[in-house]
Amino acid sequence: MARKEAEMVEGIAKVLEKRCGKDTSRKVMTGRDQVGASKRDTALWVKSAMERMDGLLGSKERTAVMEECGRNCCDINKGVASTFMNRKAGCDSLDEFLEREAQKPVRGTKLSRKGNEIRFYYTPRSFGKGMRCYCQLVSALPASETMSPTYCMCSVGFVKSLWERLLDKPVRVSLVRSAITGSDECEFKIRF
Repeated sequence: MARKEAEMVEGIAKVLEKRCGKDTSRKVMTGRDQVGASKRDTALWVKSAMERMDGLLGSKERTAVMEECGRNCCDINKGVASTFMNRKAGCDSLDEFLEREAQKPVRGTKLSRKGNEIRFYYTPRSFGKGMRCYCQLVSALPASETMSPTYCMCSVGFVKSLWERLLDKPVRVSLVRSAITGSDECEFKIRF
C-alpha cells in the first residue's frame, strides 16, 4: 500500500478506536496490512471494511466515524479549502460568490442555490473515464462494484468542514446521491 493510502487507512482506524474501541477498530480494519499495492485492491478492501463497519455499528456511529474522517481530511488537504477561500475572497458578498461558483465552478464541482440551500456536486468522471470518487482510497473502485453509502459520510464531513469555513457558520449537510453507490455524480444538500 502506498504511504499516503496507508496513512489514510490508519486515520480511519484511529477514529474508529477513539469512538468505538480497539476491538471494533480491529474488526473493521481486518486485513489492512494485506492490502495490495494496486489502487483496485485498495478500493475493494475499503469496500469490505465499510461492509464490516455496517455490520458492527449503528447508523449514527458509522456516520460520526466517517464524518470525523472527512473533517480530518479537509484539515489535511488544505489546498482544496484554500482554493475556495481564495475564490470567495474576490467577492463582495456571499451571494456574489455563490453566483460566480454556479456560473464557473472549480473543476470537478457544480453548485446551485435556492434560498438557504446549496446543492453542491462532485463530478469525478469529468477527470477521466472510470474515476468514481475523488478519494484516492476508492477512486479505482471497479465499475461493476458499488460501495456502502457509509463511506460517503466521509465526504459529508469534508463538505461540511469546507462550507462551514466558507460561510463562517455551522451548516447541515446531507448526501443525496453518490458516484460510488451507483450515480453519475455526488450530490450534497447544504443548509445554512
